[in-house]
Amino acid sequence: MESKAKPWFFLSMLLHLFFSLKNSLSTDVHSISMDQTLSVDQTISSKGEIFELGFFKPGKSQNYYMGIWYKQLSERTVVWVANTETPLPNKYSSCLKIDQDGNLVLLNQLGTPIWSIDVSTIASNSTVAELLDTGNFVMRDGSDSSAVI
Repeated sequence: MESKAKPWFFLSMLLHLFFSLKNSLSTDVHSISMDQTLSVDQTISSKGEIFELGFFKPGKSQNYYMGIWYKQLSERTVVWVANTETPLPNKYSSCLKIDQDGNLVLLNQLGTPIWSIDVSTIASNSTVAELLDTGNFVMRDGSDSSAVI
């Protein structure tokens, strides 16, 4: 008896490969620059893969929060949360980014800032936000990586 492969099988395998590759490529990201955003489905990791920063839903909550947690632990252990007082009700179009003034801003689905760090007086066009192996999430001048803002 001869079996024929179904087209949906190949399509599902192709999609699985695409998303696996996309997820594996995104784990090498340690910082956000002014031309990038971090959406709800993305994370950044510290260089040593100790900490991870991104959006998460705690327990059975329907709300999303942006925070930092230990990456290697089997049970997510959150060490810092940005928007404790203003959770995101859904994941659509919410993001973390560095705005044109050099401020780190968390935007809700309407594009309204719900959390931010105001460093515009000392930030430059090359400002980056980087997650360190210490768990600190710092702003740096991209042209001088030793300069923490």
